[in-house]
Amino acid sequence: MESGYINTSDYKSVWFEVECDPPTATSQQKGAMRCGNGIRFFTKPHVAKAKADLTAMFQPFGPSEPLKGALRLRLDFRFPMRKSETKARRALGVIMHDKRPDLDNLAKLTIDVMAGLNWFKDDAQISRLELSKSWSISPGISGKINVI
Repeated sequence: MESGYINTSDYKSVWFEVECDPPTATSQQKGAMRCGNGIRFFTKPHVAKAKADLTAMFQPFGPSEPLKGALRLRLDFRFPMRKSETKARRALGVIMHDKRPDLDNLAKLTIDVMAGLNWFKDDAQISRLELSKSWSISPGISGKINVI
């Protein structure tokens, strides 16, 4: 695992690299239950576990104080190669991922965790978002967030 934090008078940036199998649960997978006259929403156990795992992984990499101003966030989700991949495709090292989970939902869960760890005050600060997901021989999550 690697990470870094740069804080100078004119530039702020946080970057991280976590070797893991990215979670397939997303923040969109909430449950609903009917109670009396209304509906009660709850977080499903596998989503809560994914959020707790991400929190534990990202905890050491956060900035000492929340980043302020407009932010640019880049996230790369690298899932482990499927067993069905041929040797020729595995030799490429990285193959674009076109299956579930949806990339925007993966990003939302990750951004919620970052906000919960006080990397920034509000996810509305993110004015530029760059996302990618792929199958890879070296699975993990990498990202960079900087003030723009």
